[in-house]
Amino acid sequence: GTPKGPEGDPVPNITPDSDPAGAVNASFQAWQNIPTAAISFAPLAMTSEGSVQGSVANLVTFADTQANRDVVGGALAVTRISFNLASPYNTITRTDIAFNPAYKFSTTLAAGTFDIQSVCTHEIGHALGADHSGILEATMFQATGAAQSHQRNLAPDDMAWATMLYPKAEAAGEPNPAVVGRRRSTC
Repeated sequence: GTPKGPEGDPVPNITPDSDPAGAVNASFQAWQNIPTAAISFAPLAMTSEGSVQGSVANLVTFADTQANRDVVGGALAVTRISFNLASPYNTITRTDIAFNPAYKFSTTLAAGTFDIQSVCTHEIGHALGADHSGILEATMFQATGAAQSHQRNLAPDDMAWATMLYPKAEAAGEPNPAVVGRRRSTC
């Protein structure tokens, strides 16, 4: 059926044949499945919250609110991160991901839409603390196009970063993933 928001209303910027909850779950799973990294997330739960302003949960939202429009500006999606600056490592305490209500999203790669799973996997990288990558094939590359899904799958560059920042204790003796790929040039 048609994707519904927390209040049961259709989400107009998601194609009716899409599964946004499945795509968001798969995005979190991609980061959790890195064999050399210790990353885990709480299960996805639906909420009536739709705006990043005043959110008390770690929120992923497609809601068309003024606060969400203000946060995303012209980007496809934005991750807002809250830190505990008093902690020794500036611990991330909360993250919210807002998809831009001005863009059309899908999970079917429909023409003119952006892939929910690709965009969400990228934004979760930011929620974990990653910056953009210069590697074209990386999930954390700063751009994507309509109907493209390659950023659903983490590249060696993404996995190497995650392993460096969140290493598994038992991975200490194992080789870490290598950074591979092409850099984009403006020349």
